[in-house]
Amino acid sequence: MVQTQIHRDTDFYFAFRTFRVEDAVFRVPRHLFLMPDAKIEPVPQGDDTGDDLVELGGEIKKDDFLQLLRAVYPREYNNPETLSSTQWQAVLKLSKIFGMDEVRQKAARNLKGIFFAGDPIDALICARENKLDDWISPLIDKIVQRKRELTEDELESVGTFLAMKIAWALGAAGAPMREKAGFEFKEPISSSSSSPVTPSTLVPGGMKKKGKKR
Repeated sequence: MVQTQIHRDTDFYFAFRTFRVEDAVFRVPRHLFLMPDAKIEPVPQGDDTGDDLVELGGEIKKDDFLQLLRAVYPREYNNPETLSSTQWQAVLKLSKIFGMDEVRQKAARNLKGIFFAGDPIDALICARENKLDDWISPLIDKIVQRKRELTEDELESVGTFLAMKIAWALGAAGAPMREKAGFEFKEPISSSSSSPVTPSTLVPGGMKKKGKKR
């Protein structure tokens, strides 16, 4: 009898990677967690068919890591996991740490669908915290379309730079802006003037610039 030589398929013979996160251990197929762009190095255990062991530091929480695994490995074929906005934000953060660009883009798409349907201020805070720069302009447009003044808490939440951009856009659109929130929009310069209207017309501190006394 001729014995058949058995060999491992190059594509579908999965090794696994084991992660210890806080007091939990996760074991997943290794091919999506090779992490060439990440700064997390596995500790080899055995030969190349065995487990790698990766112990993750204190900045990574087990529940956040679980959401990343849910996004990468849905438990039902062709049926993505349903995650909340908080859970997708955890995926967004960890996918950057692990250098998983496609997963980060997936998280950003899902978060955009959630946040753009709700309060644009909440969406803008999410964009600022996660460096989603392509959200900024359309969200400011949504804020301007509401034509209502922002509260001090809202302006503080979005940060000084974005608050100034919002103030400029609201002022240009003729919408109100709270002076006591720390920003004032000066009267738009007429079209006959040679000086363009720019964000520099915003004066921090709610005070108008005054000419020097001669």
